[in-house]
Amino acid sequence: MLPARELLSRALELDPTLAAAHAALAALFIDEGAMFATRPLLEALRLAGDEARKALELDPTDADAHGSRALAVGHLGDYAGGFDHVDRALSINPNCAQAHHVKGWLQIFTGQPAEGRMAILYGIRLDPRRVSYPFVRSNIIMSYYIESDYETTVTEATRLIKDRPDFPYAYRWLAAALGQLDRGDEARSALTRAIETAPEAFHLYVEQRVPWMSQPVYHHMMEGLRKAGWRSVDETSAH
Repeated sequence: MLPARELLSRALELDPTLAAAHAALAALFIDEGAMFATRPLLEALRLAGDEARKALELDPTDADAHGSRALAVGHLGDYAGGFDHVDRALSINPNCAQAHHVKGWLQIFTGQPAEGRMAILYGIRLDPRRVSYPFVRSNIIMSYYIESDYETTVTEATRLIKDRPDFPYAYRWLAAALGQLDRGDEARSALTRAIETAPEAFHLYVEQRVPWMSQPVYHHMMEGLRKAGWRSVDETSAH
């Protein structure tokens, strides 16, 4: 993450009007706060919003900038604002892979997991490199879990873990799906890996509901994690 930020900062030193660099920096700040928990979440979302806004001020016709803005406001729980910027991005460039992905991500959290998965897969068709991005694959995994297709969730999460054992999201969905399937020992093992791989990120998503995760999705996830053996500090002390 640090080398990427340094390169983007250098690019903006050379040309502060480079909208694409501001848009990319917005996505990077979101990753720092929402994916790896290496920066306080609200600070990361504020910085991401600022950079996405700068990108649009510099070039309101940049589809990727609208995609970054959609991602930034979506992470604040503003689904309507996110969809609005997705629509603007796709009106400018119907083949904007990022916009299709963000559209799918928003649909997954608003009760349309199958449609969201199709939008993400369409984004992969437009930009095949995205199939190697762990967060793209993780969102597809999440869509299967939300549909209660726990077997496919396990299959896809296991594949992602094999390819990227350092990526924390997959372990959490794997643990929840295995919990739902009553595969106790495997679920507990996955839960342990989810916590050990990225304790701060696990705390971010489990101990509190992040702004972009709707209540139904959060409760569904927590149901699986509790079946996998997770207990909050309060629940543990109560026993």
